[in-house]
Amino acid sequence: MRVLQINTERTWRGGERQTLYTIEGLIEAGVEVGLVCRDGFPLDRAVKGMPVIVYPV
Repeated sequence: MRVLQINTERTWRGGERQTLYTIEGLIEAGVEVGLVCRDGFPLDRAVKGMPVIVYPV
């Protein structure tokens, strides 16, 4: 299964933390995860080193 998460927030708040928790859980379940987020912003930096395909906007 593949899942694409989309979060274009510029800051780090509860929604971004929840997105990260969801991504971590999906990875643990063996799901291929993609993320659409702002290039260089907090969520983008948070997933560095994780097996996530990042689509920067």
